[in-house]
Amino acid sequence: MTEQQKFEHVGGHPLIDLVNTEVIQGSLRVDQLADNADVIAWLLDVRLITEGALQFNWHDDPTLLMQVRAFRQQMRQMLVAIVAEQPVAEETMKAINERLQHWQAQPRLIRCDGGFEQQWDFAFLQPAHLVAKLAEVAVNFLTTINLIYVRRCGNDECIRYFLDTSKNHSRRWCSMEGCGNRMKARAYYAREK
Repeated sequence: MTEQQKFEHVGGHPLIDLVNTEVIQGSLRVDQLADNADVIAWLLDVRLITEGALQFNWHDDPTLLMQVRAFRQQMRQMLVAIVAEQPVAEETMKAINERLQHWQAQPRLIRCDGGFEQQWDFAFLQPAHLVAKLAEVAVNFLTTINLIYVRRCGNDECIRYFLDTSKNHSRRWCSMEGCGNRMKARAYYAREK
């Protein structure tokens, strides 16, 4: 990605936004995670990491991009199943749990508003630790989100997903500005013919 391009966060949850880093532009499938710098930029953009927590040379690591893309593909398959009202596959749960084994976090007690709370400090010493953070995001997704509201964009040419948090749960498009406007324009022109 170029410096001017931004990641679109239309999914409603970081896990869905990870899957949505693969998009259709024109008629081509485009991977917005083209290199390690894109991976780190995305993780920073969704605030899953801070630059200070990165304690390895991610710039030249040959496995970072590969591990994140592989996990993203597993999460895409999971979303496909969820939208089709199929159970989350045992292989998916196994993949998440295997990655969680690399979890590197330390609890810390902090003072807040006259009381205390627990805060987690993360140390990312290798790519597997970053992917473990993504696995933790998947656990959060599966344990806190009502999965019946996960949707695929209503534009057949789009491959993005979203969490439908609209009042009556009738959202159809990943974004009104993109797919929604395109589909409404197509319907209008089809009616006018």
